[in-house]
Amino acid sequence: MKDQIMKTQDENIIGHYQDGGLLGRIDAGLRAAGVDPENVKAEDLTPVDEFHIGGREMTLRILSMMNINKGDQVLDIGCGIGGAARTLVSKTGCRVTGIDLTPEYIDVAKTLTAHCGMEGRLQFQVANACALSFEDETFDGAITLHVAMNIEDRVALYAETARVLKPGADFAIYDVMRTNDEALDYPAPWASSEKTSFLKTPQQMRALLNDAGFDLIREEDHGDTARAFFQNLSPDANKAPPPLGVHVVMGADAPLKIRNTMKNLMARRIAPVIMMARKR
Repeated sequence: MKDQIMKTQDENIIGHYQDGGLLGRIDAGLRAAGVDPENVKAEDLTPVDEFHIGGREMTLRILSMMNINKGDQVLDIGCGIGGAARTLVSKTGCRVTGIDLTPEYIDVAKTLTAHCGMEGRLQFQVANACALSFEDETFDGAITLHVAMNIEDRVALYAETARVLKPGADFAIYDVMRTNDEALDYPAPWASSEKTSFLKTPQQMRALLNDAGFDLIREEDHGDTARAFFQNLSPDANKAPPPLGVHVVMGADAPLKIRNTMKNLMARRIAPVIMMARKR
């Protein structure tokens, strides 16, 4: 019964993110911006390929807190279409393995990485973060950016992450977390309904990480950052959206997801939080 429930949850999550037309929308946006989709630079994809609050700027902030060096092996858990992974590679010279539950995201990540000429240091695969296939102590670091909101079994998630990390490895978490008990408005960027939304509070996260064998090194609440970010994303009925942006990834109901997220943020129900942890 538990396996069937987990399978249904996975199918619901995939259904929320996957629509089959993402690469076409990105290619169309690139052309509208005057860029050849088959000859792009990672910087050309900045507006669309980092599907988390704050985008590339927040990725760089998180990276600045990590001890990642050239040649290190890094795991990107819930890599989406590969934007953060490409940023890590370009800034540090590390190698990144990206995993995601959504097949379309992995296909798009591979295509965009090839078009950027970066496939030599990046690999992507469909995988469940709660049941990783990697050997123990494989990776020198790991990131997970706006991913765990969809994962109910956090114990398995962080136990598996700890298992595949080397002792002393940095683990960067950037997730939307609950800040009060009020009901959330859906759909949101990470979930169509509460059926696939499993937000935790910072207090719960601290306990989960400690139990999994991590020491919490740093914690930052970015609620104000998120409110400013979504204010800038709010659709203007009198103005066409830019060719590229996270609305391209969110799909046709992007305006509703953005409005609902703003409601949740303004009501102080949620906030994105960075947690930097280190494996003991």
